[in-house]
Amino acid sequence: MARREPVTFKGIRDGFLILLSEQGEFGEVLSQLRGKLRAAGDFFQGAGAIVDVGRRELSKEEMTQLVHTLQDEYGMVLRRVVANLPERNRPENGEGVTVLRQVSEGAAPAAEEDSAADRARREPGGRRPHRTEENTLFIHRTLRSGQRIEYDGSVVIIGDVNPGAEIIASGDILVMGTIRGLAHAGARGDSQAIVTALSLAPTQLRIATAIGRPPDGDGAARLRPEMARVQDGAMVIEAFPGWE
Repeated sequence: MARREPVTFKGIRDGFLILLSEQGEFGEVLSQLRGKLRAAGDFFQGAGAIVDVGRRELSKEEMTQLVHTLQDEYGMVLRRVVANLPERNRPENGEGVTVLRQVSEGAAPAAEEDSAADRARREPGGRRPHRTEENTLFIHRTLRSGQRIEYDGSVVIIGDVNPGAEIIASGDILVMGTIRGLAHAGARGDSQAIVTALSLAPTQLRIATAIGRPPDGDGAARLRPEMARVQDGAMVIEAFPGWE
């Protein structure tokens, strides 16, 4: 199935998976990529990137342009490029980037494949334990309005979550700052997930299917570590243990 969006970002353990559309001129797709990176300011600076070009066959020049855009123009660390192409159509390497090709139609990008260790650590019922370092995405920056992080695992933000920003995680959410945007933990139905922050003043807070908001106010009076969890089906916001 062809991708509808020219450029899509997904949070992964190593940083971000960037999905590029297989349709249209590569130059136009690259322009769309530059536009999203430009709009994000320095948000992606220093972040790891794995690019999936699908069935698109990149020339050496196109590969060089892609590497230059991500690494030289916007400071990302390009780890590899994934292509779903037959052996005879493999794109050439560019600028030392490893190009992984997948021949299988249904194969997932290498960045998202479960390792044997991952599968062995699954809890009964097939759910991964989300409170493990290996399944946690660390982001060392503040999320600005319009920025959205969606991750299959837990998310740790070293910074704030500004109004208009969103974090959606299947596991826990920990923010070493203030949450003023939307935070949704346990997004796949895990009601045992928690949301913690140095200050909770979100526009909306969700854990699994439970929805809650902190008391009205600007949040200044609650400048203390807080934790949101689900108890008896309802959202509970309380001081983080040890900070009562």
